[in-house]
Amino acid sequence: NYINYQDNHPELALERDEYERKRIMPLLEFKRHSKVLDIGCGVGRWAKHIFTNRELQCEYSGVDYSHNLLKLAKCYFANNSKCCFYEGNFQEILSVLPK
Repeated sequence: NYINYQDNHPELALERDEYERKRIMPLLEFKRHSKVLDIGCGVGRWAKHIFTNRELQCEYSGVDYSHNLLKLAKCYFANNSKCCFYEGNFQEILSVLPK
């Protein structure tokens, strides 16, 4: 949401993010110790939504092709040991994630 519409309509990005969170989060049915793989994670906006819920103790792995977006995500979640980010595209996902 930090990229979409940022130049002309930044408020639309925030509205879209809120709408998606309200519609999609309840459908994901996270368990207390779920493991999450977010392909195309960008700056980690879904991680932000996941870790806002203090009851969840999820392990989160985000993968994105954009080095610059991942730098932002890694800075934002630097103190979260349950949150990792990896650089690569979805076609090489198996070689990007740790074994």
